[in-house]
Amino acid sequence: MAVAHSILVIAYHVIERREPYRKLKANYFDKQRPEATTKRLVKRLEQLGHQVTLIPQTFTPASNCT
Repeated sequence: MAVAHSILVIAYHVIERREPYRKLKANYFDKQRPEATTKRLVKRLEQLGHQVTLIPQTFTPASNCT
C-alpha cells in the first residue's frame, strides 16, 4: 500500500508541474545532507569494529562519475 501511495504522489507532482520524470542519481540524497551522510557512515564503520579518523580534504578532486 505504501509503495502505491508513493507512486501516486510522484505521478501527481510530475503531472502538476508538467515536466518529464527524472530519475534521481544514486548519490542524490548523500549530496543533500553530506554531514549526516558522513556521520552515518562513520557510525557504521565503528559498529563494524573500525577506528575512524577523518582528515578534511584540502581540494576537490575531479569526478569521473556522471
